[in-house]
Amino acid sequence: MARKGDRGDLKNIKITNFNYQQGARRFSETRHPPRLARGRNNLVAFSQYYDLCFVASRDKILVHTPISLEGRLLPPRSTIDVPSYNVGVPGYIDPAYPHSINHLVVAVLGLEELVIVATDDGDVVAYMTRLIRNEIYNRGRAYNTPCFRSTIKPFFLRSVGHSAWGIAVHHKARLIAVSANSYDIYVFALALGQVNSDSSDEESIHEDAVSDFQPPSDDVQPSPHDRSQTHALILSSHEANIPSIAFYNPYGANTEDVYLASTDIHGITYVWDVWKHRPFLHLTSSRGRTWGWGLLCMDPVFAQQVETTSELFGIEPKIESERGRIDIT
Repeated sequence: MARKGDRGDLKNIKITNFNYQQGARRFSETRHPPRLARGRNNLVAFSQYYDLCFVASRDKILVHTPISLEGRLLPPRSTIDVPSYNVGVPGYIDPAYPHSINHLVVAVLGLEELVIVATDDGDVVAYMTRLIRNEIYNRGRAYNTPCFRSTIKPFFLRSVGHSAWGIAVHHKARLIAVSANSYDIYVFALALGQVNSDSSDEESIHEDAVSDFQPPSDDVQPSPHDRSQTHALILSSHEANIPSIAFYNPYGANTEDVYLASTDIHGITYVWDVWKHRPFLHLTSSRGRTWGWGLLCMDPVFAQQVETTSELFGIEPKIESERGRIDIT
C-alpha cells in the first residue's frame, strides 16, 4: 500500500497480518466451531466503540470480547437469537434454515453504534452495541464467565419480503438501507424525536419512537418527508439481485443531499438521489460477464488521484486478459 509523503511522493507502507488463530487452538472435541451459513456476504465485524466482536452463526449472533492486543478471541460471552418479523417465511438459499443471516455490519446511526443483520427470509434486525456491552458487563467482567443467552431486544425489526443482502447506514440522516432479491432497495427513514432526559427506561426505545436516540439539532438532516414516525422509501431500477449498497457520506457535505450507490450481479451500478427516488448515474461493466458484489463510497478528503494501477494498489497487479479481472494478491 502506498501513502503520500510530505513532498507529494508516494511511499510504500508494509501491511502484515496482525494475528491469527488456528481452529485447533480455539476449538476442541467438547467445543465445536460455530455453524456458518455458506454463500453469504460478510458475517463478522468489530465494534469501534467497545471491546466486542460479532460473528453471525446461522440465525444467531455470537458476541466475543477480544482479550489482548493481539486480538485473541475466547468463546462467546453471549448469544443473541435473532427474532423473526414474520415466522414461516421461506428462505432463498437454504430452505432448511430460512432465517440464516446473509450479512452483518456494525455502523453508527445518529448517536448510537448498531450491529445490523439481514436475513435470508427478508428480515432486517438492529441492536445497540451499548446495550449488548452493558448486559455482558453486568453478568460479570471475568473472561471465563459462562456464555449466556441475551435478553436484549432489537432496536429495529423490519421485513423487506425477500432475501435481504446489502446493508448501508447514513449516520447523519438516520437512514438504514437494505437491498432485497426483489431487485428493490428499501430505505428506512427512522423517526426523529426529542430526548427524554427524565427517563432511563430502555424499553421506551423502539423502531417507531426513537425517544432518546438523537436530539434535535443542526446535525439532523432535513427531509422532505415527515419524520414523526419510521417509514420506508423504495428504490427500483435494478433487474437482478443487489448484494451490496453504500451511502455516500462525505465530510461536510450538503445536508439536504443523500446519495446511495448500489451494484447488482449483472454488473450494473446505480447512484441514487434518495429523496428524489431515482438514480442519476448508471454504470455498466465493460468486462463482459462481471458480477457486482462489493461496493464502497470513498470521501475524496481521504484519497488522492494517481496515474497508474501500481500506484493505486502498491504493487503491479495481474490482469486476466479474458475477463479483465485484476488480481492484487
